[in-house]
Parts: sequence; structure tokens; C-alpha cells
Amino acid sequence: MRTIKFRGKTENGEWFYGNFLFLNCNPQIVSFAGLFRWNVNKETIGQFTGLNDKNGIEIYEGDIFRYNQHKGYLLNDFTAIVQYDESRACLGYVEIESTTKFITPFCRHDELEKDIFLHIDVIGNIHDNPELLNIKK
Repeated sequence: MRTIKFRGKTENGEWFYGNFLFLNCNPQIVSFAGLFRWNVNKETIGQFTGLNDKNGIEIYEGDIFRYNQHKGYLLNDFTAIVQYDESRACLGYVEIESTTKFITPFCRHDELEKDIFLHIDVIGNIHDNPELLNIKK
């Protein structure tokens, strides 16, 4: 069973987490108990991937993470953005330094669970840290 939740940022820059609702043309994050609703900027809404980085930080659509190469695995260091892949209807990541902008899907297999997520750190997100999008090798 996976956790379905979203986050969104209000006009004053505060993040809220919960269910997503589109009411009267207003995107809103609703508390899980349903007691509170916050109008959020539509551009900032991101879904939880159901995954955490090596420090236990939840990974959301729009997050930026850094993978660190380590002994015993072939991937080089990279920085990536978590994105939704419409063609496959799944969340995945795109390496910032890549010229192809191919989305690698998140799915349950050994490489992700036993390697990648043990070696990544969420370092920001595209809304609060746009300067991280200009990272060069």
C-alpha cells in the first residue's frame, strides 16, 4: 500500500501537505482530517513519490536530488529533478546535466531500493531553489 499525498506552496511561501482538491477553479491542499484548506499556487503542487532519500526525507515531484557514486555501482554522480512522466503515467527523475532529458521511472526494483535511494540527498526543489537547475558537471 502506498501513501498518496501532495504538497503545495501558498502565495506567502508556506508549504502545506495533505490531499489535493481543485475547488471553484482554486487548487487547494486539504489537511488529512479535512479540517483545513489552503489555496496554493497551481505551479507548486507536487505528488509524494512514496520514497525517501538516505536521510529519510520524503521525495516529491519537483524536488532536486543529488546521487553520489559509490564503490560497487556503475552510475556516476548526478543531480536530478523529480518529474511526472505522462507517457508512462508514473513519477521518475531527469538528470539535470543530461542533454536527452529522458525520464527514468521510479519503480520497485533492486537498483532503486538497494542502491539509488541509499545514496541520494534531496538538496532542494525547483520552486525554492531554481539556481540548482544550472548545475554543471
